[in-house]
Amino acid sequence: MIADEPTANLDPDAAWDLMQLFEELNYRGMTILIASHARGLVTIMKRRCITLVAGRLAADDKHSIYNQKAMDIFAERRILQEDVKISEKRLFLPRNVR
Repeated sequence: MIADEPTANLDPDAAWDLMQLFEELNYRGMTILIASHARGLVTIMKRRCITLVAGRLAADDKHSIYNQKAMDIFAERRILQEDVKISEKRLFLPRNVR
């Protein structure tokens, strides 16, 4: 099964239920490919979580309930994006914030 942003328009409870359903189907032998930006929900998938950044493989963790490597990558990317936004606006941060 391929699911592209399956939780995009769902409330948090429905999104959680859907991810639990995917996990159950996967446990029963179905391969499920999920493309999602909802990293908190995706990391509940226990078998494998692949993280792409800018179209390239950034992490491939198997049997991980909490994919710390992926979370670190997303956090670093968010920080870099904020730096770009700040520099585009020509804003300068105080030294202690940098």
